[in-house]
Amino acid sequence: MLYGGSLTGTVKLSNNEDRIFVRDSEDTNFRTLIMEKLFTSFQAASEQSWKDRLEKDLKGITFEQLARTDRNGITIDPFYTKESVTEQYQPVRVHPGWIICSSIPVKDSKTANSQALSELSAGAAGLLFHLEENVEPAHLLAGIELPYIYLHFRLNTRSLPFRDKINENQGGQQHNFSYHKS
Repeated sequence: MLYGGSLTGTVKLSNNEDRIFVRDSEDTNFRTLIMEKLFTSFQAASEQSWKDRLEKDLKGITFEQLARTDRNGITIDPFYTKESVTEQYQPVRVHPGWIICSSIPVKDSKTANSQALSELSAGAAGLLFHLEENVEPAHLLAGIELPYIYLHFRLNTRSLPFRDKINENQGGQQHNFSYHKS
């Protein structure tokens, strides 16, 4: 039952208008209730008002009674608010030199380029191309913003001429290469 009366059934929110449509269980007609925007009508609650509400709802059990201490001696409160968080902690470990790097096998430049662009748009910050054959650098790197990513090429004997081509085309910009016999 909705609103404790005869109104039951489906509640539909209309995104175009700020209205709720409620179906009357005894009548197939829809009644339209005009409402203000749902979340703008609520007042912000302070930490103290939450504690008061907690104590009222739990019939006298206080916030402090619900707090627990773990085996490390750290007090864990039943809830936290923005007001209660006073310190900002730094992570225990920071790895500033780490990046997300995607490994891409290159058999043809168009397929590898498409995969590289997809990986970059999904959050990768670097690319590792495994070149099986010699490909054209302009096709492989089309649309990739080279100054903003880490770039590494893994070459074999068939793809070794790629190194010379990319050095010519990139105007002396440095790239990382590794050579693996295969």
